Amino acid sequence: IGAEGTQALALALKDKPLQILVLSGNDCGAEGAKALAAGLQHNKTLVNLELAGNAIGAEGTQALALALKDKPLQILVLSGNDCGAEGAKALAAGLQHNKTLVNLELAGNAIG
Repeated sequence: IGAEGTQALALALKDKPLQILVLSGNDCGAEGAKALAAGLQHNKTLVNLELAGNAIGAEGTQALALALKDKPLQILVLSGNDCGAEGAKALAAGLQHNKTLVNLELAGNAIG
């Protein structure tokens, strides 16, 4: 769906009681991830987010990390996104107080 499709989807998701979102392998890119982060900003019900293989990079990961604070997230799959060390640091900070996360997948991100 690319960045443009992700941006359109993000607008449609605002204020929805979404619990599961799987967009793996859709070439969202950093811009799509940032739009998705904005769309999920006020969501308080998301428990499963899967975005593997979307080339979101450090910039997209940082945006998502901010949006995922205070979410009841249980599963987060960001494998194969080239998050890098900076993205991983932002993610660690964003998930620092999460008490519900049971599955975190970050394979293939050149973290270190």
